[in-house]
Formats: sequence, structure tokens, C-alpha cells
Amino acid sequence: MISRGNAALAAAEAVKKEILDVAAIMLNAQPSEIALREGRAWVNGDGDRSLLFADIAAYAVNKLGHPLSGKGHYDDPVAPTAGLDKGHGEHILSHTFACQIAEVEIDSKTGTIKVLNVVASHDTGTTINTLMAEGQIEGSVVQGTGYALTEEAVEVDGKMQNPRFLDYKTWSAADIPPIKVILVESNDPDGPFGAKGIGEPGLVPTASAIGNAIFHATGKRFFELPMNAERVFYRLQED
Repeated sequence: MISRGNAALAAAEAVKKEILDVAAIMLNAQPSEIALREGRAWVNGDGDRSLLFADIAAYAVNKLGHPLSGKGHYDDPVAPTAGLDKGHGEHILSHTFACQIAEVEIDSKTGTIKVLNVVASHDTGTTINTLMAEGQIEGSVVQGTGYALTEEAVEVDGKMQNPRFLDYKTWSAADIPPIKVILVESNDPDGPFGAKGIGEPGLVPTASAIGNAIFHATGKRFFELPMNAERVFYRLQED
């Protein structure tokens, strides 16, 4: 989010400048006199003089010979401080925080685990698109649940033994538990509009939350994934 988001924001600002410049030509005004809102370019103080963005884009192509476009880039100010001579990197400009809770039900006779509920609370900075942020976290939780309970690549001499989904069990719609997403907003000074990335944070804590729920129910810790029915069954037989 920080690098690509800021680069995209810079590109959008460049496009905005082009829109203002072209609209100024069409409206016989200065770019500083034009405001952009509701899909139109308006001349400040004159409610009768405005243009649709679509008309501005068409004018740029048909009359000026080029489409509206913009480029942007972002240089991470922290990246240059990282180096092999230090033995560690310091290239992370922004940190995302999360807390996830899982409720599980375990069949002690078979080792089968059913995830009953998941609550995922995430620091998203400024949430730009609530629906997409919630959907991203929900998808990450589903992926993390499969990672925790069923997905395992079995290899022998470097050859995968279960290369098909018949043998490699991924989480399906029928397996998905109720997921409650809580967006905790803050303001990241380095993110575009104060936003933070939310791509992977929903995946990472899921297996740990499920593992802790299993421990709470059985008193047994698991240090290998997936925590499938076979492993759980045999672990429960141990003293």
C-alpha cells in the first residue's frame, strides 16, 4: 500500500493536472479557477460553466492528439538505510496491527475440527473502501483457515504427491465460518490518504488463533501445520 498506493496517488495527481489544463482551454479560464467535483469540471463562481470529464477526455484525444494520462513514482525514504553490513533490514516504513479470535469445536473421536466463528480486528489506517477492506480480510481469513487445517503439499524426492485439489484440500464456501470484521481506523502519515495495507495481515494470525483455540479446548499444542484430523486425533491420544 505505501509504495504502490503513493505511486498511484502521484499518478492520479498528474492526471488531475491534465484535466485542469484541458478544461481551462475548453472553458477559457485559468486552471486555478477550475474545481473538480461530481464528475465535472466547474469554473469557480459560475454555475453555468462546466464540462463532463468524458467530454474533457474526448477533447484531449480528438483535438489535442493525446489521452489524459499520468505517471507517478514513490521512493521509500527508509530503504536506503537497510544493508547487509548491519545484518538486518530496516525497510518497513509502516506497520499494520491485528487481533484475531477463533472459536472451534473438536470431535475427540475423529480429531475433526470445525471452526465456529472468527473475529478479525485490523488496523487499516484510513479505510478508503470499507466493502473492499472487509472483503479482503474475509478472504484472507478463509485462506488462513485452510492453511491452518487442511492444506499440505506432500513431497517425495522433490516431487509433489498431491498436485490436484482432490488430494490438496482447500477451504470451500461450505466450510467458511461466520467472520466478523472490525476495522480499527488510525492515520498513517506515510500512507495515501492515511491508509495502510491490508493484503496479508488477515492471513497471518489465523492459524495461530485456531491453534490457541485448540489448546484452550484440549490442552494440546501443535507446532506443525496443517492441524488436520489425523494429527489432532493422534495428538489427543498422547498423555
